[in-house]
Amino acid sequence: MFLPEASDNDQQRAADYLSRLVGRAGDGRHSIIMSIAGIGGSAVHTTDFLIADQSETLHANLEEVWELSYLLACAIAGNLVGGIILRTLSHPEDTVRGWRVTEGIPQAMTGAELFDAYCFQPDGEIIVPPPGTECTDAFHILA
Repeated sequence: MFLPEASDNDQQRAADYLSRLVGRAGDGRHSIIMSIAGIGGSAVHTTDFLIADQSETLHANLEEVWELSYLLACAIAGNLVGGIILRTLSHPEDTVRGWRVTEGIPQAMTGAELFDAYCFQPDGEIIVPPPGTECTDAFHILA
């Protein structure tokens, strides 16, 4: 897949968006999955991270975070479309939130929009989420 070249400004915007997303994720174990579509195909990247209880200390593989940020910066640079999924692993339920990336800008999705976008195959057959998974409304990450 061809990825457009991201400027320093694009990279700063991507880092800011991800910082806001992680900052609002809350305590616990999380996973971010990002996909973008561009010329010649699509790209997907996953990063797992932990926010330690009460200390708000982020534990993550910095190379994976950089790759995620770079992918979002390319989406911003090329006005590409895609999606960002935040899965929070907790008991008794995992929560899943999503953002539609349109023209490089993440837009919060409702739980119903997320379900419609990711829980149906092209033929209309439903893909049942794992037991104990709730699709919930995403928070806004743009100021």
